[in-house]
Amino acid sequence: MEHSRRSYIYPWFSIGMGIGGFFLQYWLFSNVEQGKLLPEYHLAGLFSVVLLFLVFMVNLVVLRHAPRVYEYEELFPGSLIAALGSALAAFGMGYAALDVGGAGVLELAVPVFGILSAAALLCAAYCRLSGKQPSCLFHCVVVVYLLLRTISRYRTWGSSSQIALYFFPLVAALLLLLATYYRAELDIHTKNYKKYLFFSQAALFCCFLCLVSEDRIFYLSAGLWIGTDYCVLPVYQGRHLEG
Repeated sequence: MEHSRRSYIYPWFSIGMGIGGFFLQYWLFSNVEQGKLLPEYHLAGLFSVVLLFLVFMVNLVVLRHAPRVYEYEELFPGSLIAALGSALAAFGMGYAALDVGGAGVLELAVPVFGILSAAALLCAAYCRLSGKQPSCLFHCVVVVYLLLRTISRYRTWGSSSQIALYFFPLVAALLLLLATYYRAELDIHTKNYKKYLFFSQAALFCCFLCLVSEDRIFYLSAGLWIGTDYCVLPVYQGRHLEG
């Protein structure tokens, strides 16, 4: 049966919401001096949470009707855009990994796994360009790096006197970790691709909001990767196969 390919869920909704969320966060932080607390119940903060809830709900509803697909090549065919996104993100995340303070074991492990994850993303970019299924070890390395980085950053965030100062960076870090975990799982089997799309789109939204934080290079790189690595699903006779 003849079929063509198109994306079932493009990142445009998360990108559009993310741009709006970025300006809200910029508004929230622009009038706050360094070291000062954010104003409580600020409209920008409240609307940012509302946008996050909308991203969750819209993607959840859309993905309920996504088709059932079993072949990796159906989800991730060769793509120059996705390969470029992964390659550029590799350099950005590798650079951000070097900017880690402290001399503890964890702080020393983060840059090491950051460089390894950058190399792994470059390998994954080559596989995506050629349409080959990569080894799950590539994305597993990124999972370990994100886990170590989240723990390391939380040690710093936890010393803050206000959770609103690091709420979205923490949420973005957790969503990126979950999205990368399910991305690594897709290199083994494609049963849970909907979970990958759900967490990746939510992470993409949060990455935009984190561009006002001190970790903007990391979140810009992560958003670039996760925003170009979406699934492309087959369409049969103009309609999706329902699962």
